[in-house]
Amino acid sequence: MPVIGKNRLSFASTAAAATFALILLFTLIAKSNLSQELEISRQSSKQMRTGKDNILQSNTALNQKIDRLTLELDTAKVRAGVLFQENLQARKEISALTGRMEEMEVHSSNRDGELNEFKRQLVALKTSAPEPFEQSLRKEAAEQITDLNEEIHRLKADLRAYQNRSSHPLSNYSNSKNLISKGDRFLGHILGVDPNNSVLAISMGGDNGAAKSMKLQVVDGSANLAQIIISRVEPQFSVGYVVPGSEPDRSHQFFKGEKVSFIIQ
Repeated sequence: MPVIGKNRLSFASTAAAATFALILLFTLIAKSNLSQELEISRQSSKQMRTGKDNILQSNTALNQKIDRLTLELDTAKVRAGVLFQENLQARKEISALTGRMEEMEVHSSNRDGELNEFKRQLVALKTSAPEPFEQSLRKEAAEQITDLNEEIHRLKADLRAYQNRSSHPLSNYSNSKNLISKGDRFLGHILGVDPNNSVLAISMGGDNGAAKSMKLQVVDGSANLAQIIISRVEPQFSVGYVVPGSEPDRSHQFFKGEKVSFIIQ
């Protein structure tokens, strides 16, 4: 073979080899790039799956939170309704207590006036009493005033506590003669009466057999006027409280000097 032909053949082989090598290089580069892109794609896909899972978890947590908040909101609405009703009830009770307080203040004021009037009548009773009993009545009036003042303080304390109690004056006098028994009748008269017609001073005292807590039916002839309970006893007279509802004739008003009879109950 001529030298020129060999050289051409050698050059062609070299060129073909170079071309193949170049193609192989490009192929390797392309394969490497494709592998990298595939790895990137896989990582992206994995990240997308992870992101999707995170989104689903976040969405689930968000839905649970929404459900919890909705339940709390419903509970708060119910509680608000209950508190509203309790507030209305409390306002009604406050209004009722306010009215009761006003009534008690009026009652206390009226009671003060009644007790002052009764003090005046007791003083008048002392001045009009027979001479042998004047000293005893003066002492009784002073004690009665002291007891009535103590009763006023008790009533005011009851008013502040919204309670309706009654306090009765005490007496150290006791009757041991046992002069009378149930059903006995004693003629006497009214020595004094409070403005409310609810407290009486009567001429029947310890010397006549009266005793503390004794019940007496006050009559005028055959007509029942009221029933009283003796709360204070002195030798010559007693003080008693009219039993509420025991007056058949509510229009009857006792008066100082009224002649009546007392029947032991």
